[in-house]
Amino acid sequence: MLSLKAIFFGLILPAIVCGSNFAAASLLPQSISTKSRARLAAFALASGYIIGYLGIEGRLQLPPREGTQWLFYLAIAAFVMEGVLFLPAQLRLFARLALAVVIPRLILNAKFKYTWGTLEELIWWACLAAAIFFFFTSVEKGTTLLPTGAAQPFVFFGIAGGSALILALSGSMRLAQHAAVLVAILAAIWIAMLLLPRFFGTAAALPDSFMPAVAYLLVGLWLNGYFYAEVPAASAVLLAVAPAMAWVGRGKSAPIQIACIALPVIVAMGTAVAFSGLFGSNSGY
Repeated sequence: MLSLKAIFFGLILPAIVCGSNFAAASLLPQSISTKSRARLAAFALASGYIIGYLGIEGRLQLPPREGTQWLFYLAIAAFVMEGVLFLPAQLRLFARLALAVVIPRLILNAKFKYTWGTLEELIWWACLAAAIFFFFTSVEKGTTLLPTGAAQPFVFFGIAGGSALILALSGSMRLAQHAAVLVAILAAIWIAMLLLPRFFGTAAALPDSFMPAVAYLLVGLWLNGYFYAEVPAASAVLLAVAPAMAWVGRGKSAPIQIACIALPVIVAMGTAVAFSGLFGSNSGY
């Protein structure tokens, strides 16, 4: 069971830091540039997650020795790529492709060094890089199809929440805690976007680069969960394709669009429950 200290530093404080930074950025004068707002939003995400990371891990490991320890650097990469560089479209595409290649090599270093043979590692590396690049692209394109406003953080709040539950069921409470940090951060942003128009008359909007930044951390969590915990392959795939389901609900009402994305997440959670043996043995004996 989590201690009050772990709950505060691992969940409550990250939500407060991220939510307050995001609210402050949203209340800035309209003369502030779009890039500055995007930079502040990315900083809100990265700072909130880093505080949560340190609340869970206690310290920063240099150099990282485990896949989980790379999550800290993914938060930094998310801030730099989506909140600082603002690359042109083609360069941004190339940079995300490069990250899709590099991320599995870093997080799965133990698999590359001690488990896989040369051919096996090349196959895994190519498949994972393609899957990660597809996920990055589907997040970027899919979120543009969602209604502006609180729907976007709500959708990814659900994906992160589903990830946390699946990781917990798969035997890694440590990874589940890291996913819960994302849940708390996205919940704070969602609440801020609901309350700001009501109390301040300001319609808060997420920059287009915000959800791709969240995607970096989700990828890190899923890679760790599948290869180092017991996340079912079906659950990992369903979570990864969830943002792409925005195309299925394209042009429909907001509840239908959200339901289209929620469906694979719900099925992924059900699959994890079935494989966990929570309601009895799944061994077949």
